[in-house]
Amino acid sequence: MILLQDLLLLRAFSSLQMLLMVNHYALMETSLTRHHVKRRYEDGVSDGQMGMTMVVKRHNRRFITKDMGKLINCSPLTVVDTVVVDPIISEAYIQAHRALKGTAKAPLYRILLNEVNYTMDELQSIFIALCFGHEICSSPTSIPCAIYLADECAKRGKNLFQQLNLEHLFVLFSFKFPSFLLIILPTRIYILLYSHKQQ
Repeated sequence: MILLQDLLLLRAFSSLQMLLMVNHYALMETSLTRHHVKRRYEDGVSDGQMGMTMVVKRHNRRFITKDMGKLINCSPLTVVDTVVVDPIISEAYIQAHRALKGTAKAPLYRILLNEVNYTMDELQSIFIALCFGHEICSSPTSIPCAIYLADECAKRGKNLFQQLNLEHLFVLFSFKFPSFLLIILPTRIYILLYSHKQQ
């Protein structure tokens, strides 16, 4: 049996204002996630620590560089984690992708909970590595591919629930992948990235 050791929860938000409204609910969501994971694995999460990161794509910040007098997009795998970020909360703008047209927009990654005690560099490396997981294209995506997958599953689930009008039904679907556990609830999508140990 594989026991979860460390959990890293990624949550995507459509806008920065929405992120600011729900910051105080983050700890409640992590406790809900702990409960569902313990229920799924009978032995529970032994010594498991949890991290929670919010990812926001819709914001007004753009990052450009100057090359030979011309303003150009930042190169892929650029991380901005000083000067323009919040000094109190750990956050970074990570541009893992190459802009195909126009100015590239680097998503904001805000670390709300870091019980796993990863350094900011380690977390940034994890997020960048997750951007290279797309099945079809070999270039990195702007946000981790697991978030794209969760978004598509959430859209499909929302459409199915609206079509079947099952407002009072609470269903928990979970899929196990090699590097993450995807938990789909009717109103929320959780992607749990974990390191595991064999027992």
